[in-house]
Amino acid sequence: MKILVADDSIIVRNQIVNHLKGLGHELVEAVNGKDACEKVADETFDLVIMDINMPVMSGLEAIKKIIPEYKVPVIVISALSEDSSDLVDAILAGASNYLHKPYDLEELVDVVNFFEK
Repeated sequence: MKILVADDSIIVRNQIVNHLKGLGHELVEAVNGKDACEKVADETFDLVIMDINMPVMSGLEAIKKIIPEYKVPVIVISALSEDSSDLVDAILAGASNYLHKPYDLEELVDVVNFFEK
């Protein structure tokens, strides 16, 4: 499965990418929502894993562009404990699932595996 991981934290991206690559998935990284939109426009992905709070373009803005145009499922990852309205908006915009940071990698794998079927 080809997966795009969009998160402004290199630590989070590396953790997800290294874990999912070890399971045989092909991974591409994006540093913000704008970068994610550009990569989705240039390549075909089976799944996008997207943080909500990112500089340049938020994950929510990117989701609102990616889902309607490219019909790729998006899993939202977020540490939004102070205000969950963006997370609700992401689900209303079509995000397929969400995980709260910090998340368990096995939980992430279970969600990714759901989309592989």
